Amino acid sequence: MGKKVLCVCNTYFQLLTVIQLKHTLLQNDYVAVLLSDHSKNARQIVRNLKTLNCFEAAGFLETKALDYGGHGLIKKIAGIFSAQAGKLDCGIRLLDTVIFDEFMYFNNNLSTVAIGECLYRKNNRLACSQYEESILSYDIAARHGNFRELSNRMKAVYLLQMVTGKKRVADLCQKFYCYYPERYKGKCSTVKIPLLNENEAFKKTVSGVFQLDEGRLAYKQQYIFFSSVGDFEGGHPIGEVGLAKRIADLVGKENLLVKLHPRDNTGAFEKAGLHIDKNSDVPWEAIQLNYDFSNHVFLTATSTSVLTINLLLAKHPDVYFLYPLCDVAGNKAVKPSIEALERLFSEGGGLSLSGIHLSKRLGDIL
Repeated sequence: MGKKVLCVCNTYFQLLTVIQLKHTLLQNDYVAVLLSDHSKNARQIVRNLKTLNCFEAAGFLETKALDYGGHGLIKKIAGIFSAQAGKLDCGIRLLDTVIFDEFMYFNNNLSTVAIGECLYRKNNRLACSQYEESILSYDIAARHGNFRELSNRMKAVYLLQMVTGKKRVADLCQKFYCYYPERYKGKCSTVKIPLLNENEAFKKTVSGVFQLDEGRLAYKQQYIFFSSVGDFEGGHPIGEVGLAKRIADLVGKENLLVKLHPRDNTGAFEKAGLHIDKNSDVPWEAIQLNYDFSNHVFLTATSTSVLTINLLLAKHPDVYFLYPLCDVAGNKAVKPSIEALERLFSEGGGLSLSGIHLSKRLGDIL
């Protein structure tokens, strides 16, 4: 067995990437995965990971309250001091019993700081690495550790670490694992991850983890709308529900399916009378690798899940990004995705964007 690696995943795409890493670059290493409660049904997915022996160890991580909660000033301050002290009350014995050589993550938040500090106390030669979140995450990763880019809480954590002389996780980060190294412009050295569609073992594992049998995969609607966080995170709602209703009026409600974002607990699309994908708690990349959507049409305001997987497939449906039809000015959550999308459409970056469109009117897609 090689090095001991701890991977923290806050989204299912991050988990897919780590599964691919275990099948390829980390196949001879001890790999432990902590999947957080940031996404729906994560506890059950951890059970599936254990049953299938996907990794040497797997655990359920409860950090949503630390990273997104604590709206009162006292709770916020307590979270800041707990993170920089490496205190994470999550019940994960791995953090106490295993000395890790490498810590891999994507999100730069309070729980990342806490886990990094905990691991560093046990091994002061700990290596830290980021891995990509999607094709649009490279700019965010390139700015990793930039003080001006941080939230106020993370700025406070970093200032406290500076005063106490503690190492920042961002300063320890040396590598960026990604599918398209040529697109990364940050300070870390890049490590290329083999593409998903080149690995049949990966597909089989993912199908088992998310229990994607044939009876579960049935998509009769030709049009599929992928929601993002724009209506429930980041400030002013961008109007995704209204956009989906406009599409339904044109194509018929019976011919439109909505794939919910994993963190969407609002029920807004259901209240609008739209059909919801029963597999909305499953990462779309896993579904599309196991089902032929070549005769469908994908629609979204800013969701990156449809972009990432379709760039990896030789044959895929038409994909339309419709954020020009939304009110995005007052929403900071979708801003990075839109900026990255606009650069992608204007520059290309060596990627083939055949069948992937930016549309300013619904008439283009019908």
